[in-house]
Amino acid sequence: PARTLSRNSQTFWTSKMASRGRRLGLSGVADRLARDQAARISARVGIERPEHIRIEDIAWTMGLRVQEGGLSGSAARLVFRGDAGVIRVRTGDLDTPRGRFSIAHEIGHFILHQGRMRTCSDLDMADLHSDAQQEAQANVFASELLLPAALCRPVIEGAEPSIDLAKFVANQFNVGLIASALRVLELSAEGCALLFVEPKGVRWFRRNEHFRGWLNVLGPPHRSSLAARLLRGSTSADADVVDVGCWLDEPEELPEDSELTEYAVPMPNLGGALVLLHLSGCEPED
Repeated sequence: PARTLSRNSQTFWTSKMASRGRRLGLSGVADRLARDQAARISARVGIERPEHIRIEDIAWTMGLRVQEGGLSGSAARLVFRGDAGVIRVRTGDLDTPRGRFSIAHEIGHFILHQGRMRTCSDLDMADLHSDAQQEAQANVFASELLLPAALCRPVIEGAEPSIDLAKFVANQFNVGLIASALRVLELSAEGCALLFVEPKGVRWFRRNEHFRGWLNVLGPPHRSSLAARLLRGSTSADADVVDVGCWLDEPEELPEDSELTEYAVPMPNLGGALVLLHLSGCEPED
């Protein structure tokens, strides 16, 4: 006879699946809109090489002036009225990867979201979680604007996904690691997942269409994972082949030769670590 789940078990699994749905975002339409809008701007201003991505000039073409300073406790602020406005970035951030992303993020709010003012923190700039959908959408927009798919695809598609690849892309385009790692995830032809992990659990995650299996994102990271070791203070490695059970539910459903490589980079200013997972040895699900 078929086994019937107890009410507690049903509640647990319903909650677990709902959590998966929220964290995956179910926001493909919002993401596509953000990328499409950024790509239109890139085409309009004639971006053909990384050095063409002069983000202050791009803001100016949108009717937005960029100013440094005048902020307290935030990374950037957008104030606008009608078709014009001002983007302020934190003192010292102008012309840095962090500042460039902040400007692109605020342009995203200007294009995608209506309102008189936006004030965004460092956590907002690093958020890809659906519970903060407008911040996540602005980050997707900024990633596309600063890292156009047409320029990044030739570099990423034929390479093995890794943090080293993300660092190379970040250096070429003068952006931060989270933005470049997101681009590696989106454009890689292999199964990848990107997570931001805190000691108590996963703040957000994304996986690409080639990644097979369900990620286990409930509770603290598995003790054997590289992220957990890193958060406990280990500095021995930034990459390791780990048991697939560290991050995947039902690993027995994967082929025996499946291999999961975990890359982890500490981000103490954000209170956690960025994790890139590369799953090889199995074909993506149809």
